[in-house]
This record gives sequence, structure tokens and C-alpha cells, in this order.
Amino acid sequence: MLDPLTMSPADMIRQQVAALMADGEAGQALELLQKILQDEPCPASIAVESTAGAGAY
Repeated sequence: MLDPLTMSPADMIRQQVAALMADGEAGQALELLQKILQDEPCPASIAVESTAGAGAY
């Protein structure tokens, strides 16, 4: 587990969603993501995170 003080905002969101999903709370996970997108429609810290590798835009 990463230290919350050194986690990126995207990592913190990912951790929260994973915990909710592990608890069988898919609806709450979806609500959390929707609230984040409503509060900041395009937060720079989570707008683009690619796991496809370098150069994949």
C-alpha cells in the first residue's frame, strides 16, 4: 500500500474505487467517480493516464 502523503490524486481515487469494488459497492464507486467528474470535469492530475506505454496518446 502506498503512503497517502506520496500518492498522486489518481492513485488515491484508484485506491478508493478498488476498496469500494472489493466490498461489493459498485454503485458507490460509480457515484464517487461521477462526483469527481462533476466537481472537476477535466482535472489535470487524472485527465490522461495511459497504461499503453510511451507515445500512446
